[in-house]
Amino acid sequence: MSSKETFKIVLISIIFTISALIALPEIPFVVNSRLWTIDSSIGGYKLKIPQKDGEKIIDFSDFKKESEIGDAQKITYSLKDENVQDKDKALISLQNVIKNRLSLAGVVDFNVGIEDSHVFVVIPEHEDFDRVNQLVSGSGKMIFRTVKNADEWSPEKFTDFFVDVEKWEDTDITERDIQDLLYMLDPTTGSSRMVLSFTPQGREKFYNIAENNIGLPVAIYLNDLEYPLLMPVIVENILDDRDANPSVNTNYSKRYIEDFNLQIKNPLPFDITYVDKVVVTSPAGENFVSKSLISLGIALVMISIFFIIKFNLTGLIFTYTSVCSMSVFLALVKIFSLPMGFSLISGYILVTGIISSIGYLVFENIKSGLKDGKPFDILFYQVFKKEKEKISAPSIFILSISLLLMLITTGKMKIFMSVTVVGMLTVILFYTLFLPTLLFALGRDEK
Repeated sequence: MSSKETFKIVLISIIFTISALIALPEIPFVVNSRLWTIDSSIGGYKLKIPQKDGEKIIDFSDFKKESEIGDAQKITYSLKDENVQDKDKALISLQNVIKNRLSLAGVVDFNVGIEDSHVFVVIPEHEDFDRVNQLVSGSGKMIFRTVKNADEWSPEKFTDFFVDVEKWEDTDITERDIQDLLYMLDPTTGSSRMVLSFTPQGREKFYNIAENNIGLPVAIYLNDLEYPLLMPVIVENILDDRDANPSVNTNYSKRYIEDFNLQIKNPLPFDITYVDKVVVTSPAGENFVSKSLISLGIALVMISIFFIIKFNLTGLIFTYTSVCSMSVFLALVKIFSLPMGFSLISGYILVTGIISSIGYLVFENIKSGLKDGKPFDILFYQVFKKEKEKISAPSIFILSISLLLMLITTGKMKIFMSVTVVGMLTVILFYTLFLPTLLFALGRDEK
């Protein structure tokens, strides 16, 4: 065996091991004996990645579940003004804005409906309730306020001004004067900043206010909250370039600012208030996920048994390569945080079917050629080199179309296209690395 083939086999072993550890749920590993005591686990890991705004935790402990097959959160809202005219029309307009907000925010699995003069939102259990609640209920209103009495201000009184709305007076700058709230990193310090991109009229208003408030804070209130979103102090050099959009230091993350921007650009037509949140059980019933995984596992075992009966010991090569491939598929699903649901199950069946078809085509061609007395090396070259385009062209085409649709679609269609992309990447890895490497190394002596 050449060093190149040895390297490929080692690479496959590493890929399979890492994929299996990511795909596996947390499995307790406990040993309690006289010699040693072990209380640990395998799988279900959580990776911590340091970032400037804190640690990012990548959770591999379990698959996320769609609301169709897992428990979901049902969040209910009511109109602040119950006496609004044409309540049904008001609720429908709210429903449309909320749908648009959630779609633009990248929430793919949700349902927005109307029930008993209330608007409700259903999201999977794994979704961040606080974020979704803010996205849904934020009015999208923004107001800039200046200090009422400049003589009262001093940096030591920052907290007093922050908590006391009576110390401020409204200006005529509102959300209508804002084009975008943008997140950026300061190129010199690396700190997070929020850029206020004004309309031309809004920029003129801002600099007129800034000119009269040098050394004083300006409070930026959003969503009718009790406390300001930001309270920057106006410095004199801000007037050096009145055509520039001002920016301010912030501790908010990029996603937080993007969510604020989304609310401003999609304001609620009517103010709403949070009512309650309840857990909704899966319509697919209890233990649906475990039952589905067992069924899919049994299907894979049956396919493997067929290959062993049909192609003797070389069928074991297909068994191992298919297990490697499905481990990679499930690991990629976790890495890209794709939720488990009917889309994922469909993708699993699709990948298993394509891998089985390719495997059958390869083994049947080689078996027929060996019966005719052709050398294994020539048959291998014909299948994996000369006729490779017959296998690769459809896979690459499906991958390209799925990737394009994944980028332009939303909701359940986006989930399905994402699963298909992951599936086709797995298929390509199967027929370009796993199957040819192991078949060439282990199947040459099989007649």
